[in-house]
Amino acid sequence: MYELRTTSALPQIRVVDRTKREDNCESRTWHIPFHSEQVCSIHPGINEYYLSDKLRFSVSSPIMPPIVHTYDMETRCLDTHNDNEYDRKRRCELRDKFEVQRLFVPSKENEVEIPLTITHKKHITRHGRNPVLMFVYGAYGVHFKPEWVSELIPLLERGLTIAIAHVRGGGEKGNQWYDEGKLKRKHRSWEDFISCAEYLIDEGYTRPQLLAAHASSAGGLVLGVVANQRPDLFRAMVMRSPFLDVLTAMALPHLPLTVHEFEEWGDPSDDDVYEYMKSYSPRENVKGYDISGMADEEVMCRDFPSTLITVGLEDQRVQCWHSFNWVSAVRRVQFQLHEGSLGMHRVLLRASPGYGHFGPRSTWGQFGELALEAAFLNKELRLGWKVNPNV
Repeated sequence: MYELRTTSALPQIRVVDRTKREDNCESRTWHIPFHSEQVCSIHPGINEYYLSDKLRFSVSSPIMPPIVHTYDMETRCLDTHNDNEYDRKRRCELRDKFEVQRLFVPSKENEVEIPLTITHKKHITRHGRNPVLMFVYGAYGVHFKPEWVSELIPLLERGLTIAIAHVRGGGEKGNQWYDEGKLKRKHRSWEDFISCAEYLIDEGYTRPQLLAAHASSAGGLVLGVVANQRPDLFRAMVMRSPFLDVLTAMALPHLPLTVHEFEEWGDPSDDDVYEYMKSYSPRENVKGYDISGMADEEVMCRDFPSTLITVGLEDQRVQCWHSFNWVSAVRRVQFQLHEGSLGMHRVLLRASPGYGHFGPRSTWGQFGELALEAAFLNKELRLGWKVNPNV
């Protein structure tokens, strides 16, 4: 029998020999020794036979395409399948160009350390002028895996640093890490994210004018709260089907997932839970500020980050009205504060018919969404990426 688990936010596979009954558990358990990146992701493969002594799995990292392994639990031998000359050469090229680091950032209350995975070109200079794109999720105990994502390689080649904040509410450090970021402790998810963003700025990786964030679904809640509470930290945000109107959604038990979600967010029929949700729900906390007498640079730091939101009109998990309500509230505040204009930062919403929670179903549609996000980041961060007119 095998068990996939994480230790210090890094994955391991532990094998348990169930034929042995010794009291000493260590004599019948061991970990699979695979040679890969220290910061990596493990995916179990197709293991059709329960009684088989062989386990198939794949290992990848942000700079290493998946490698398929088969481990014989009887002989304790590890075989690699797709390790041909071309793949080895490609992995060497990627290792020569980029590096992956796992950092640990002190939390706001200094009680825990937040894992932060960063990927960038080798030998970058920490002078505060590097563009950084941060990813976050932090809900349902989901482990945000530092895995191979081919569409991020062109961004890395153009000088972008990719950072993954493994905030509480996810499953990176076990069930306790999840429990500390749900229900009435949900505020720790965005507090951890803010701590990670401040760390990148303080350590010279970037500055607010070059810092962007990306999240999907429940991760959009974190960005929505941060946009309200700390708009000075980010220049741009990209949200896919974001969960931005949590209070309204949880107060409608007839929606497909609401009752099931009580275990994650709480039941607002309880007065204490209602007040707690109301205190952070992005839609309920869009507020303006007095910009009279402020310089343009100060107004830009206080304004909402430029935001691109993409939603599907057929999304049954997070209905499109979440984004409609939040964008409407933000634009109303912007019009009031900037005397009839939207101010210096854009808040864009794209609602697509036929799209569901995970966006377009076709490959070309997915490419179009990725191109839109890359163009938005290029524009807002002023990266100066050149467009090939022949493509």
